[in-house]
Amino acid sequence: MASALPSSIDQNFRLDTVGDESFVLKISNSSELPEFLDAQVRALEYLAAGPPIALRLPVVTRRPSGDATIFAKGHLVWLVGWLEGKPVAHLESKPRTLLQEFGRALGELDERLAGFDDPAVHREFRWDLMRAPGVLGLTTHIPDPEGRQHVLRSLRRFATDTIPRLERLPFQVVHNDANDHNLLVRPAAVGESFIPCALLDFGDLLWTPRVAEAAIAITYAMLGSEEPIEAAAAFLGGYHASLPIGPDELGLLPDLIEARLCASVTIAAYERACDPDNAFVSVSEAPAWRLLERLAAERFRSGLATALAETTWQQD
Repeated sequence: MASALPSSIDQNFRLDTVGDESFVLKISNSSELPEFLDAQVRALEYLAAGPPIALRLPVVTRRPSGDATIFAKGHLVWLVGWLEGKPVAHLESKPRTLLQEFGRALGELDERLAGFDDPAVHREFRWDLMRAPGVLGLTTHIPDPEGRQHVLRSLRRFATDTIPRLERLPFQVVHNDANDHNLLVRPAAVGESFIPCALLDFGDLLWTPRVAEAAIAITYAMLGSEEPIEAAAAFLGGYHASLPIGPDELGLLPDLIEARLCASVTIAAYERACDPDNAFVSVSEAPAWRLLERLAAERFRSGLATALAETTWQQD
């Protein structure tokens, strides 16, 4: 039996077999480069070949011929194992301990990914924070004039002030999209709490400043939180425990969070204009705008920077 799964670019289907095994059939967008899909497969198999980590990852299913992908009707198609779990987006709240554990697990993943590289992940990609100002031309699709000007100012400042500093930081391959739809949890053995169990979707895999991984994950931890600064500090505390964040990386986190939010609302506005019926493209748009407004307040921004710094100081 096949059932469609939500997706913004590719098409994904859950396949349930008569033998009670489940898989995800992934049909790549026709613009996907075969080299990049091969890089995803290589990354997943590289991670699977090493010692187990806290998060389960998709397991690639190869054909009897040994091929991981096939070309069918203009699309690359591949199959991975189904991962059981509940998306963090479906939780009523994100407790501090859960965010800490996700941060710790993501840091562990990045520590492992530091040993992986592939030419295909050195690519031009609009979700690369180093290229966030590249969406400036799409800001015309933001309907609110005040919001549009806010995004323009933020991205221009990011281009002139932040990117030159990012270029001097450590680079590596990262997952690049640890959002609350890609992070899965399972019930804890005791009580009603949840614990991290899996990470989905390596389609944003990228060579970029290492700190971008933490910034993106922290952004999603903050979205919709009643205490966004505390959520950010909790996630960073866990990440730093596994993979320490340097002082120069730490100082750029608020700028990177803001840049991710600006890129997110801009791309959502553009994609909604192109495809008004695709609700998935704007799933995080409203909370992203609210968080952008809060970051515009100097008191909130300085409070965020202080909380992030204190979190790392307490461990060092």
